[in-house]
Amino acid sequence: MSLRAWTSGPGRLVAGRYEPLHRLGGAVSRVWLALDHERVVEVVLREAAPAAPGGAAARCADVLRGHPHVVAVHDVLDDGGRRWTVTEYVAGAVHLRELVARRGPPAPAAAARIGLAVLGALTAGHARGLVHGDVSAANVLLAPDATGAPHGRVLLTGHGIAGPSHPGSGRGPVPHGAPEGAGVGPPGPADDLLALGRTLYFAVEGH
Repeated sequence: MSLRAWTSGPGRLVAGRYEPLHRLGGAVSRVWLALDHERVVEVVLREAAPAAPGGAAARCADVLRGHPHVVAVHDVLDDGGRRWTVTEYVAGAVHLRELVARRGPPAPAAAARIGLAVLGALTAGHARGLVHGDVSAANVLLAPDATGAPHGRVLLTGHGIAGPSHPGSGRGPVPHGAPEGAGVGPPGPADDLLALGRTLYFAVEGH
């Protein structure tokens, strides 16, 4: 179906602008492929948890804009009593979790390349006081790069729930957080790094 057909078709608009087209990730997913009627481009529309810090997501959009390994956050908004984040749609992308499930663990060199890319994205955020808070294989995307390699581009997504790393940020405790945090208080950079380690373990072991 063409973009023109989508634009002229019926459908509720979120914030009078974004038209959900279909769910990404299954029938119970809160993530949608959507059409941005102002720019006439496809985007990803994610329904955030009720307590998600919208200001933090907006700050992520500003601080991490243009980073080569971060999915861009275009908008953060409230509509219909729900909070939404709008991110770029990456054509041809697949989640690391899905790729491992379909094809098995990547080669060690490929896993190392993925880890370095995600580490670069996290480090850029940590340097500006931003914590991702949900690093996992489901939030790592692999997409075609400029050379045509099908999984050459590595992107970290899910920054819509990220928040400041300082105390008092309003973030809850992190399950299985880094030992130095004892799983109490808001997540910090150490929690992101521990989660990255677990993500890479999953990538190379498949579980």
